[in-house]
Amino acid sequence: MDFWEGAFLGPWWIQSDYQDRSHVGFHLLLGFIAGTSAILALFTKPLHFLLPLPTLLYLLMGLLFLFALPFFAARYPSRPLPIKILILLAYGLQYFCAWAFPVKLLFERGGGQSGDLLGTFGEVGNTLLDRLAEFFSYLGGITATLASVVFSALTVGVALLAFLLLLIYLPLLYFYLIKRLQRMIDYFVIRRFYPERIQF
Repeated sequence: MDFWEGAFLGPWWIQSDYQDRSHVGFHLLLGFIAGTSAILALFTKPLHFLLPLPTLLYLLMGLLFLFALPFFAARYPSRPLPIKILILLAYGLQYFCAWAFPVKLLFERGGGQSGDLLGTFGEVGNTLLDRLAEFFSYLGGITATLASVVFSALTVGVALLAFLLLLIYLPLLYFYLIKRLQRMIDYFVIRRFYPERIQF
């Protein structure tokens, strides 16, 4: 539990070595799962059962957790284990709401017509391949074909790499901003209600 305590509560509420260790693998996995599940929820619809509530409710729940959880975190060290687990689960639910709100909002704005977007991507890809073929046509014959295939493969590879990086790091940046906002609220709560916890 030390890992989750350090990740969710932060150094002001609990003594943990979370800040002293590198968690690159966990963060990359978290970003990949969050990004992939967002894509699945937006386009292929298998995760819609996870988002049964109205969009605005996810926002309101996220804000409620954001402002209420510091008061539970302040009492976390003295609580029994079952209560500690519930508090940690509440933090997890907070981040779920933070993920669910933009995903469902984007789905509603797009009308759920993912096929049109995927079709647009396909048209862009075909247009790019045609332009490459025209560009290398001056080489003539088999040379033009090989050059077109090689550059097409390189272009697709770079595009896939860029997509993968965006898929991972965009959710991580979003969660990082949520976490920074949580730490700012934590600090305000500490200054206002628990000044004895300030160590500087």
